[in-house]
Amino acid sequence: MSRLLPATLLLALLLTGSLVRAQSLTYNQLLEGAARQLGQKNYCAATAAFTQAFADSSRVGPFDLYAGAGAAANCPGQQAQALRWLLQLSRQPNLPITARDIDQMAQDASLSSLHSSADWNRFLVSMRQTAARRVAEAQRAAAEWQQAALGQALPAPTKPGAFAVAQPGFALYYAPVDTVRVPYLVYVPKTYNLTRPAALLVYLHGALLARRSFGPLTRGWRRSRFLPRQPSRMPWCSTPSAGSRLGG
Repeated sequence: MSRLLPATLLLALLLTGSLVRAQSLTYNQLLEGAARQLGQKNYCAATAAFTQAFADSSRVGPFDLYAGAGAAANCPGQQAQALRWLLQLSRQPNLPITARDIDQMAQDASLSSLHSSADWNRFLVSMRQTAARRVAEAQRAAAEWQQAALGQALPAPTKPGAFAVAQPGFALYYAPVDTVRVPYLVYVPKTYNLTRPAALLVYLHGALLARRSFGPLTRGWRRSRFLPRQPSRMPWCSTPSAGSRLGG
């Protein structure tokens, strides 16, 4: 027994040193180590690294949890841990998930060892509910935004030149073209001054279908010598492609 004691103490010291080193690593460093182990198919070592990283629960994201679950699912005896991480993923707020993403998860070969578990089915059901809820919320928000934009539209003038003053924000109009009513969107910035002439940006043929696409489009154009440096501060009008809808 006395001969085993030094070896036991040495092992304890080594484990303690390993723990101290792990605690000194940042979350990103631990994830990088886990990714290296995962790339080398050292699934159990990767699972251990993910476990250390996830001890900082404030940093854990859905993609990290999914990668950790993939490692644990392929480490003998760690399938329960994989399912715990997947269920934790399903409880993450504001998950950017779609029905197509879930179909791909269901067919992910790295998670095949979990398919016989009831928790696996519970995970998929929860994720499908989240995706459906996101679609419903997006549709409701778009409908509310369209209704608000319609409310901003100015009435047709009762006589030539008798236009009302446009309010800042988005206004949705419809123009009759042949047998259809084609929508077009008008934006008036808060900085617009009725007493000063201002240029008008016009987007045609579906170049801009919603206010959320205005920022990404214009950011890439700010270097152009043909366009103003801050187009979001200018009035603009957008018409979609034939039959397209304008939304929030």
